Amino acid sequence: MTADVLARLNALDILIHTGIQVTVAADGVATARVSTIMPHHLDSGDAARINDVVIMGVLDCALVAPAILVTGGERCATVESAIKLLDRLPAAPFQAVGQITGRQGDLFTVSVRVEDDTGRVAATGTGIVARL
Repeated sequence: MTADVLARLNALDILIHTGIQVTVAADGVATARVSTIMPHHLDSGDAARINDVVIMGVLDCALVAPAILVTGGERCATVESAIKLLDRLPAAPFQAVGQITGRQGDLFTVSVRVEDDTGRVAATGTGIVARL
């Protein structure tokens, strides 16, 4: 079932356009990874850095993905989030890693970190995701 849900999730137009690939570990931790940096990922004022809006978008993807996966592919949406931008990311592959930390019925609490391949954390976030 997880493979089917991942295939449908990764086929979404927005994930294809942004170059995000979602994977999941056996423990349910979801990773939203950008392996190929494209011009629309870069900060217009500093082409050597990933744009903060892109970082926030990948973070939100990793926020909602664990809930989508645990519900077997049902529609889910972020209803509340708090994001802390800690550091800028260089124009290199990076990922957001999201994990469910709590659940009450159709509401999931999720924590996320955005990091580059060296493990440097550029952003953290927490949020509430609802099954719709």
